[in-house]
Amino acid sequence: YGVSLIISPFNFPFYLSLAVLAAAIAGGNTAVIKASSKSAHSTELLKKLIADTFPEDFAALAVPVTLCTADGSAGLRGLVTDGMDRAGDYSHVCACGPEAMLRAVSAKCATGGQFSLEERMGCGFGACMGCSCQTKSGPKRICREGPVLNKEELLW
Repeated sequence: YGVSLIISPFNFPFYLSLAVLAAAIAGGNTAVIKASSKSAHSTELLKKLIADTFPEDFAALAVPVTLCTADGSAGLRGLVTDGMDRAGDYSHVCACGPEAMLRAVSAKCATGGQFSLEERMGCGFGACMGCSCQTKSGPKRICREGPVLNKEELLW
């Protein structure tokens, strides 16, 4: 049991937030969601869905959910790293987003996790190595071995 930090991308804000949220809660974990500031309408709908699904007395079950947005339009105002501070101790991180954000999350968190990397893909099947990133075991192609990689194997 721990805290799951869920960082959702702008292109799949519902699935990559709610699917991980369901798994986190099913495992008895607390969850913090950082929604993308580039999908304001989706973030508002996500906020409403969470508010309708998790009423005030849901906190009595010791499974709090916190929503974070950069502009404060929904939930906590600040960067994802600010949401990490509010979460306190967490045991796993699931994140998807731009490399700069993933680097900041990786540097801030002391736990393991999975990062979904966003890279431009030249050929889409791994021949050109244009979407590769450096890992402890050598370069990995995002289109073939990714896009989800363990935080511990990434070399920033």
